[in-house]
Amino acid sequence: MTWLLGSARVIGSSHELTGTPCQDAFDIERSADGKWLAVAVCDGAGSAKYAEAGSNLVAKTFAKKLILLSNEIENRQPGAWINDFVIQQVLNVREELRAAASGDDLRDFHTTLVAFLMSDNGGFVIHIGDGSLLGGKVKVAKDRVILDDEIFISKPENGEYSNETFFITEGDWVKHLRITPLPPLDWMLIGTDGGSSFYLDSANSPKQEFILSFIEHLTKCDAQDWNATIERILSDEQANKVTNDDKTLIFFLRDQLIFDKKGGQFSISKNLVRPMPQVQQRTESVVTNQPKASKPKKTIKPKKNIKKWFLLSLLLFVIVSITFLAIVYLDHSLYEAISKLIKLDQKVPSGISA
Repeated sequence: MTWLLGSARVIGSSHELTGTPCQDAFDIERSADGKWLAVAVCDGAGSAKYAEAGSNLVAKTFAKKLILLSNEIENRQPGAWINDFVIQQVLNVREELRAAASGDDLRDFHTTLVAFLMSDNGGFVIHIGDGSLLGGKVKVAKDRVILDDEIFISKPENGEYSNETFFITEGDWVKHLRITPLPPLDWMLIGTDGGSSFYLDSANSPKQEFILSFIEHLTKCDAQDWNATIERILSDEQANKVTNDDKTLIFFLRDQLIFDKKGGQFSISKNLVRPMPQVQQRTESVVTNQPKASKPKKTIKPKKNIKKWFLLSLLLFVIVSITFLAIVYLDHSLYEAISKLIKLDQKVPSGISA
C-alpha cells in the first residue's frame, strides 16, 4: 500500500504578536522497503523557555526510533515488549533533555507527544497530552466512497481546564502515557491541539463537514501540491478564527482511494443522530493506561437527597436518645442499690462485724 501525504506547520497569530517562535514540531519517517510509516508530532508548552527545542528533539527522536522498531516487528509478534520499547525510548529522550537542561528540571522543555508506527496491517499510537489522531476506513459504493464507515480517534488528554494538558517532560508522565493498537486505516489526520481544532470539535467529535471538504479539495489537487495547499488553509485569516495557537496538520490517504473514487464522489454519513462508529480496537497487544469510555454523570435529585438525609438524621437521633435513656436508667438503678446497702449497713447491731 502506498500512502499519499501532505503536511504543514504554521505559527499561531498569538505567537506572531508576541514574537514567540512556532513551538510545534513533527517528523515523518519511512522504512527502506516502504512498508512502514512512522510519525511524531509535538507541541511545546507556551510557558516553557525552550519549548521549540524540546518539541523538535522529541519529535525527531521518536520518529527515527519507531522506524527502527519496524525492523524488529518484522521478526517478532506484537506484545508487551513493544510497551517496554516505548517506555525505554521515553526514558532515553528524557535523558537527552536532561543533558540539554544541564539538570533534572525539564520544565523549560515541556512538550506533548502524539506518534504512531503503522503498516498495511495496522500498528500503534503513542500519546501523552493533547493533540490527536483521527482516521477512517472507507466503504466503496457504486457512485461514492463513504469515508466514515469506521472511525478511529486517539483523543487529546487535557487537565481540569481545556487549555491545560500533560507533558512527556513531567515527573508523572507515565500516568498519562497511552499506547493504543491502531487498526488498518484508509486515511488519517494527525495534529497538535491547534491543528486538531480544525477536524475535532470541543467535544472531540469529528467535524464532518470540514473533513469531507478538506479531503475533496486535496484529491482534486496534485499530491505534490498538498503541502502548500494545507499550509494555505492553516494560514488563512479564517483559520485564526478557529485558533490563534500554532497549527500542525498532517494528512495521509491511501492512494487506492483515488482509483476507488473514479467518477464518483467522497461522502460522509449524514445521520448525525448516530455517533460515528469507533473501530473495534484489537486487544491482543498489551496496552497501557487506556482511556476508559466516559460515563454520564449521575444527577442526584434534590427531593430524594433531602429525604435521605432526613431519615439518617432521624435514625441518629433515635439511637442517641435510646443510649441516653439507658445510661440514665442504669445510673438510677445503681444509685438505688448503693442506697439500700448503706441502709442495711446502718441496721447492723454494734459488736457484730458486717
